[in-house]
Amino acid sequence: MKSKYRGYEIEFINGEYCFCDTGLSTVGIIQYKPCGHCDLMNTDEGHDGCIGTLIGVKNACCGHGEERMAYVQFLDGVELRGDEALSAIKRNRAASGGESDPKRECTKPMLYPLTTPPPRHPRTTARAKERKS
Repeated sequence: MKSKYRGYEIEFINGEYCFCDTGLSTVGIIQYKPCGHCDLMNTDEGHDGCIGTLIGVKNACCGHGEERMAYVQFLDGVELRGDEALSAIKRNRAASGGESDPKRECTKPMLYPLTTPPPRHPRTTARAKERKS
């Protein structure tokens, strides 16, 4: 059975997931491979290379070529996914000066762009509404 991991095609072989391009196990090696979509290495802090360090963000993922897989989890608990997350990442990078480094910008088009944003998780939506009231 094939799947995707950080932009790479992987397959479950002999009880573990392996990269289809090398046959190597995914365990303990992913930090040494660039993103399978934009070819950027993670930052020294471990963030996706095309994202860098974001202000006020706990976790984020660029989606590695699959827009629907992108997400941002803010320190206040709000979570965005898909196109909404990618837009927030871009705004955050621009506000923190991250847009000025062209080596840290993924210029490849998304492999699987969304036509509409994914629904937000009900729990996240409820938390956001509570904060506003």
